[in-house]
Amino acid sequence: PGAPQTLIRARTRTPAGNQPALPAGVEEAADVPEPFTFGLVSLDDSLAGLLSQSVKLELLRQVRDSRTGMVVLTFALRLQPYKTFRVKTHLVIKSNAGGFWRYPLTVESTDPEPDDVITINAAGLDRASKVMFRLTSKELHPVKFRAYFEENHDSGDFHVEPQSGELPPHGTDGLPFTVTFLPSYYGKPKRVRLVIRTDDMEWTYIIVGEIPEYQPPQGRSLPPVSGPHPNPIVRSGRVKNYIRENMRMEHTGVSSPIKLAPLMCKKEQVPLF
Repeated sequence: PGAPQTLIRARTRTPAGNQPALPAGVEEAADVPEPFTFGLVSLDDSLAGLLSQSVKLELLRQVRDSRTGMVVLTFALRLQPYKTFRVKTHLVIKSNAGGFWRYPLTVESTDPEPDDVITINAAGLDRASKVMFRLTSKELHPVKFRAYFEENHDSGDFHVEPQSGELPPHGTDGLPFTVTFLPSYYGKPKRVRLVIRTDDMEWTYIIVGEIPEYQPPQGRSLPPVSGPHPNPIVRSGRVKNYIRENMRMEHTGVSSPIKLAPLMCKKEQVPLF
């Protein structure tokens, strides 16, 4: 506790074949009298198994400062995730002499490169096109899985079967997965991300749906009828006189607000006597 404290910045990776440099004033000792035990403790019990499978912690060497007696531990941490996750953990170090140290550590794995890119050529609008592939687990026993598309504006045109079940063991023919592409309108190619996930593994596939180019309908008009063509206004061979026809009307037409009303008033009959 009384030793001087130094702020350090860890490197992301030590070059192969090179030993990490010792701090100033620290001499390497072949034997350190007090052994240490160490390990990673997950703060989330549900991710403890995934953490132990994906993260390997190894003590490379331990040296002591001959002047102060301080022991320096050099660790190698390897992260080899099989699926995306983020877990908060503690690096716990214990000494048989009674020392106890706890260092907060966050382990995060980001989205990996896709396992494959699958292209589906659509047969046409509202016509289903399918592609099939097989997949097995990495274990020697069946494992449960869940298959789904990451949500985006194109995911509604794709469908995968089965969406859940068990992957057969490694070394078998594998479980067939069928991806269906059913485009509903023309446009640019559709692109979605298919995820197949188990408790310990994850596979990702980029599915590209190619839509055929729109072909406008081609029509042919008939040749014109040879003339001469009659004037559509003159139908009976003579020009129609609308004023004369209106003078002959005796009542309003059916399109008038007052239908079939007389246009001319009748004369009053005067008695002779």
